[in-house]
Amino acid sequence: NKVCLLDTETTGLGRNDRIIEISVIPFDLNTMQMGKSSSTFIDPRMRIPDEASKIHNIYDKDVIGKPTFETIIPRLFPYLSSRLVVIHNSKFDMRMILNESKRAKVKLPRIYTLCTYNLSRHLFPGAIVKLQELHSRLIGAQEQTHSALDDTLMLGRLFGYYVANFRDTV
Repeated sequence: NKVCLLDTETTGLGRNDRIIEISVIPFDLNTMQMGKSSSTFIDPRMRIPDEASKIHNIYDKDVIGKPTFETIIPRLFPYLSSRLVVIHNSKFDMRMILNESKRAKVKLPRIYTLCTYNLSRHLFPGAIVKLQELHSRLIGAQEQTHSALDDTLMLGRLFGYYVANFRDTV
């Protein structure tokens, strides 16, 4: 029953881009409820491009002086490695986490993930499987924000829906 939900926001999509926000929320499979949410802004030690800020509304002023990724690793990695980590598009988020761990010269522990993006493609072949679109279509509430915390909350509701309605597949 050790499951958590995760999302990140970054300075961009490339190999040299950095994580600027990470959100992790425990999920209880028995009660189908999310636990206390945790979201952290991270100082990337680089300028956030305007194009990225327009998407997630995180600006340099929001992250300057916040913890660096290296400083959150001692708490983050043991937590993630002891749970199934549910991520929408885990390929991207885990690549960014791996890149950050390499920069910090810290070995990334084995982390087991369930990718709701891939699961959604399996459940709904040919459909749009963006998190906001799925949430709107399946849960009913329209979400417009694009922060790691808001996306993780949407992911939690979507994952709960999948477990309740497609338990054998999940």
